Amino acid sequence: MDLAEQVDPEEWHKIMDRFFAILSDGVHRFEGTINQFTGDGIMALFGAPIALEDHAERACYAALALQEDLRRYANELRLEKGFNFSVRMGINSGEVVVGKIGDNLRMDYTALGHTASLAARMEQIAEPGKAYVSEHTAALADGFVALQDLGRLAIKGAKEPIRVYELQGIGKLRTKLEVSRSRGFSRFVGRADEMAVLEAALGRAIEGTGQVVGVVAHPGLGKSRLCFEFAERCRASRDRGLRGARGAAWESHTPATGARVAARLLRHHRARHATSSARQDRRADGPIR
Repeated sequence: MDLAEQVDPEEWHKIMDRFFAILSDGVHRFEGTINQFTGDGIMALFGAPIALEDHAERACYAALALQEDLRRYANELRLEKGFNFSVRMGINSGEVVVGKIGDNLRMDYTALGHTASLAARMEQIAEPGKAYVSEHTAALADGFVALQDLGRLAIKGAKEPIRVYELQGIGKLRTKLEVSRSRGFSRFVGRADEMAVLEAALGRAIEGTGQVVGVVAHPGLGKSRLCFEFAERCRASRDRGLRGARGAAWESHTPATGARVAARLLRHHRARHATSSARQDRRADGPIR
C-alpha cells in the first residue's frame, strides 16, 4: 500500500502486471502451478495437479531463480521510479488435500490443510528478500540446495517448534544417488543376475561389439546404485584398460534433457583429454606457465 500511494494507479497496475509475469514465468519454468493470486503475491503448488518426484527441489530452484529475477526488477524500479520493494518467500512440503472448492458461480483449484498453512507461515516470518524453508522441505532438498539452519522457531498453528532454514543457493549435489552417497550407502547385496548381464555386455564390448544396456525398473528399486556399483567394478579392474565417463539427466525441468547428457559426456571427455595433453607437455617441456 505504501508503494501504491507513490505512483499513479495505471502506472502501479503496469508495475504489478510485470511483477506477476515474473512470478508466473519462474513458477512455470519448474513446472509448478499457480493456484492463487493474493493481491500482492501468489500461492504455487509443485507436485499437484501434476505429480513430480522432485517437487521439493523444484520449489527451491524456482525460489532461487525468482530471487534473481525479482532482484533485477527491483534494481530497475529503484533507478527509474526511485522506490524500493522486496519479496519474501516460504516453502513447506507435505500431504495436502487438493481439488476444486466453491459453487457454480465461482470455483477454485487449491490445496488445503496444515501443510499449505505452514508454507504461508514460512513466508510471513521470512526476512524481506529471503526465502525460508521448513524442516519438511529441507529433508527432501538438502544437498541439492544450500541451506542455513536458523534453529527451531515457535510457529503459530504448530504444536511443536519447527526447524527453519534459509534458502541460500544451489547445492553441490545433483542426483539422489549423490545425496545417498554423502549420507553413507547401505551395503550392496544381491543383484548378481543383473551384474552378470552387465559384465557379459562389457565383455562383448571389449571384444569389439559395441553394446548398449537399458536398466528399467520402478522408482526406488536401485537402478542408479546398480550402475554405480558396476562402474566402480570397472574402475577397479585397471588391467582391462577401461575408461569411464558419466552423465546424468538431473535437470528434468529444462528442455533438451537427453542432449544435455551427451553434452556433459563430451565436456568430460574433452577435459580429460586436455588434462592428459597438459601432463604430456609438462613431462616434455617442463612446467607450464
